[in-house]
Amino acid sequence: MMRRKQRVIVAASFATLLLGSWCHVFAQTISSLKPSTVAAGSPSFTLTVTGSGFVSNSSVVRVNGANRSTMFVSTLQLTATILASDVASPGALQITVANALIVSQPAILTVSSSLPPSLNRISPGFVAQGADRIQMTLIGANFRPGAIVVISREQLDRKNPRRRYLSLERHPYQQHRDDRAG
Repeated sequence: MMRRKQRVIVAASFATLLLGSWCHVFAQTISSLKPSTVAAGSPSFTLTVTGSGFVSNSSVVRVNGANRSTMFVSTLQLTATILASDVASPGALQITVANALIVSQPAILTVSSSLPPSLNRISPGFVAQGADRIQMTLIGANFRPGAIVVISREQLDRKNPRRRYLSLERHPYQQHRDDRAG
């Protein structure tokens, strides 16, 4: 017959074994965030959290420990609404996923400075007329991942309607009426 002290130790060992197995099976990990960087002052947006071990109706995305509205996509993916107040100022946000008592290791969402991009230099400065393709290097500050460079003929026309220039679209040069008179 077991004594009371032995029963407590056996029961505690059995509970530890069960809890340990349960924690191992449902452990959550974060492998990536999309986007991983946002500009300070951005509006609310949807964050995609990719990883493993996510559970429907249980896994919740947290921002610096605060729960956010979370949608279960699969055991490998969650989406969450990140509030504008979360990204109001530059810094690093700790993103975790909580499931009952278990919290994942954090992944970092970078909130970058919201300064506008500035262009300091373009290289090459000159291109031979008739070139099929050129590779341009833009040197400046505060460029964001996924930024798009727009070269606009309309912008050039508005600034100097008499200016002659080569078009990247390879349109034939058309002379303005004012140019013929002079």
